[in-house]
Amino acid sequence: STVSDTAGKFSLKVRAGSSYTIDGFVPGAGRLTPLTNVTVTAGTVTTGRDLTMSTPGTMRVTITGVTDAFVDARDGDGRGNGTTADPAAGVYDISVPAGTYTVTAHSPRYGRLGTQSSVVVTANATTAVSFTPPTTYAVSGVVSSSTSTCTNGASVAFADTTNGRVSVTTTDTAGIFSINLPNGTFWVTAGKSGCIDSSASTSITVNGAAVSSGADRTLVASNATIAGRVTLSGTGVALATKVIAESSDGRFTFADVDTSLTGGPDNYTLNVTPGTWSVKARSEGYESAEQSVTATAGGSRVANFVLSLIEGYTRYDPSSSTLTPSRGGLVRDSNIGSNFELNFPAGALGTNSDSASVTTSKTTAIVMETPTSMVVGDAGVEITPMSAAGQTISTLSSSDGAGVTITIPYTDADVTEAGITEDQLSLATWSEEKQQWDPLATTVDTVNNTLTAV
Repeated sequence: STVSDTAGKFSLKVRAGSSYTIDGFVPGAGRLTPLTNVTVTAGTVTTGRDLTMSTPGTMRVTITGVTDAFVDARDGDGRGNGTTADPAAGVYDISVPAGTYTVTAHSPRYGRLGTQSSVVVTANATTAVSFTPPTTYAVSGVVSSSTSTCTNGASVAFADTTNGRVSVTTTDTAGIFSINLPNGTFWVTAGKSGCIDSSASTSITVNGAAVSSGADRTLVASNATIAGRVTLSGTGVALATKVIAESSDGRFTFADVDTSLTGGPDNYTLNVTPGTWSVKARSEGYESAEQSVTATAGGSRVANFVLSLIEGYTRYDPSSSTLTPSRGGLVRDSNIGSNFELNFPAGALGTNSDSASVTTSKTTAIVMETPTSMVVGDAGVEITPMSAAGQTISTLSSSDGAGVTITIPYTDADVTEAGITEDQLSLATWSEEKQQWDPLATTVDTVNNTLTAV
């Protein structure tokens, strides 16, 4: 990939070949019309391969009272643009080339807010679109614990599996929480690093009124451990690996393996509560058999795991792409999927002109299930932006508030195997502190089988 200069000119060095596709994206305006079946001959310069875009117009989407939505506009070929930028509360502006689009809006709290098709955008004009969010009602409760560290700043998650909505709130210093939710049935669970929910998730129903009972949770400080070694080919595993424990009533706790301990010491420790836990290890391309381990208060049990290949899964080396932070750019990785894409707006990785890098890869070293979420498919995606100095970039946001747009493909077979519908799909990021998946505002393209979020 490359970035055009101030005059719009670009050049690329590629191997000789045929059937190349040249594609491009104008930050803030959308995708250019691609060129297909381009042939490149060895030792020659192929010229005249210009990319064009229709004069853009603006789509102004109003969703009164919703400030956490992602709004996406796509034409019949899947090209378009999306935004979470909310310069005025509940108003989202999308710049796209003149044409006809399908517009979709989604919020983690509300789920899908709506879809409008055949929306016509005219060059240099603004087209108005509106969605009406559902009414929400206050849901309140308390997280209790015999240890104050478990109640202050605990995460409480509400999952509506029917509509694919997951909302998360945080308790105050007294363990009190409140959140506004639309009508629906929600499964409730609480968590915090070092603390475990005392019981399986329970459900509440919001039906046209506030809910002030039934959502309380109790957290218990971990007072037992399960420790041991996770090995691959006889030595401590050097690949990213998680150890996952599930209780008989559906509670979870997790630990990362210390991959620097390839020698003799234990390389993981799970903090648990007394009881019987089903424990296994999951690494990049490998997993272990499950073991049943009974923990006692104040005690430590030993459980060692030997990793073996995950049947049917192909491991790929991470792919590294280079781009200029002040200009932004597109990142693709065919090992993740032909429709995988990261769109970095100018300034999202910083403002300097030194090259930054973005490493992407599929990974099975993830938590596949929590009380409120389930990973669809066999793997997640790991994305690591690095500065020119080799430091991880943790804040991704341009000066105008535009975020990085990520598009990840899925398959109908994975959705069917999971026993869900496409409307229930959502992208999410893993939170070590919350010990759960944090949902992103996601739009679902059921024609091209992609999920897009910022």
